[in-house]
Amino acid sequence: MELQVGTQATLAAIVVLAVVALAWGRPRADVLAVLALLAAVLGGVVPASGMLGGFGGTPALAVAGLGVLAAGLRGSGVLATPVRILAPVLNHVPAQIAVLGGITSALAAVTGQAGAQAFLVVPGQILRARFWPSPAAVPVALASVLGGLATPLGSGAGLVVLAAGLPLRAFAVVGVPLALGGLGILLLGWRLAPRHAAPDTPRDTSDTYVSEVHVPAGSPAIGRALGALARGGASIGARAVIREDYRRLPARPSLVIEADDVLVLSCDTDTLRRVIEQVRGTFAGIDSQHATGVVEGVVTAGSSLVGQSAADGRLGQIGLVGVGRTGGLPIMRLGRTKLRAGDTLVLQGNLDDMQGALAGLGVLKLAERRLRLGRTRRASVPLLACMGVLAAVAWGVPIAVAVLAGVAIVVVAGNVPANELYDGVDWPLVVTLAALGPVGAAIGSSGLAASVVGAVAVVVPGWVWVGAVLALALAGAAVNGPAAAVLLVPVALALGERVGIPAPVLLLAVGIGAGTALRGASGGRLSWLAAGYVLVAGVALIGRTWPA
Repeated sequence: MELQVGTQATLAAIVVLAVVALAWGRPRADVLAVLALLAAVLGGVVPASGMLGGFGGTPALAVAGLGVLAAGLRGSGVLATPVRILAPVLNHVPAQIAVLGGITSALAAVTGQAGAQAFLVVPGQILRARFWPSPAAVPVALASVLGGLATPLGSGAGLVVLAAGLPLRAFAVVGVPLALGGLGILLLGWRLAPRHAAPDTPRDTSDTYVSEVHVPAGSPAIGRALGALARGGASIGARAVIREDYRRLPARPSLVIEADDVLVLSCDTDTLRRVIEQVRGTFAGIDSQHATGVVEGVVTAGSSLVGQSAADGRLGQIGLVGVGRTGGLPIMRLGRTKLRAGDTLVLQGNLDDMQGALAGLGVLKLAERRLRLGRTRRASVPLLACMGVLAAVAWGVPIAVAVLAGVAIVVVAGNVPANELYDGVDWPLVVTLAALGPVGAAIGSSGLAASVVGAVAVVVPGWVWVGAVLALALAGAAVNGPAAAVLLVPVALALGERVGIPAPVLLLAVGIGAGTALRGASGGRLSWLAAGYVLVAGVALIGRTWPA
């Protein structure tokens, strides 16, 4: 008995210190989780043999896999299509919130915040010349959070309660109407949001490059007017058309495209991807048969490429896809353009060989931006894989199996190259969930959760307990939602057993509350309104579905 009390006291001290440190924000959540796990092992609370068990747990594996799927979505270009098609009707803030917020919510429900964040950068790329960022930016960012409440896949907290035994259908019965109602709240209260873009929303980081696209024989673009390549009124940035290798024709919208034309474009990489898809073309003068990827680099002052052109042969087997320069480039063939220090190059070749070659040429590789061009024929694969994962989990397939199968599909299809497989994974979140997993399990197995519940349990209506757990989880989401879910799940299960509330009810309260991470969207008063809505509507929906 004394040993059990001592173990509980040690674990309680570790948890309290961890919660205080999380609220303080130092150290980082993943570092803190590892320190808490180490303290639990040294304190005899968690056996050393089981300290790494969380890294093979469902939440950590699912978060890693969903990150890979989101990377596939981000590189496919398929997310931009609905925005371009619907751009003409997005002239008003409510329309932007309804359309963009609806798409973002749906993506968040399937791929989590990683997929939603991949979409949030698209409106800025396509609509910035007309009305973006707009007052809708913050509500759309909030919509991605509320949309993540529709399924357990939408947040790290949802994955935690899914692993704890809550069925996907049980979560969706409450989460879907909650997410839909949340979008309505945003439509009604968007004026409460700060009039600026959400700080944590990815900004448009795309630059304009001059590129050349070859139109092959058999292209569906042959016989069409150049202006027909535009969608939703968005220009493709055509500067000229090279015909018969020497004729330079002005890029008039009425110009009819012929076989073997070379389109000289000045556009961002997303537009370039779209043009390649439409004309089924290739980069002019580049043999991409053995290319494995596209990267971006900057010409340094000491580079041997300064004053040289691609035609001089210095690039060897590396193909020059595009050149970006402050102030723009003269209208001439890309391969004959003399490069300058500070030029940004888009280069295609074998990724394994390019790193050393670029270093020798004096080109600084921008590792934070890996571009994927020319893979648009399989653009829908990542989205279909994400939908398949959701369907498989709903059918009863273990989520880890379903997610890893989805990852295998996008890797085999080529949407995520094998050498970029882990780039999209949110490793801090994976480490946080994996390290805190054994600590959370110890809260239940040591009897600490039962002791805490026994000290506070009183006879009150069941909805009061649901509201209390939901409110506590909401408070935890303001600090770190997934970590809060890991620590609250054993307490919620012990509470349900003590006061007679079915386990799914309180697990839902934890998943919904801890998944509502509104602080990062910087919504001001609108965030408070959304949080209040989740608390009230969440209790009502849970109580209606499972009367306590």
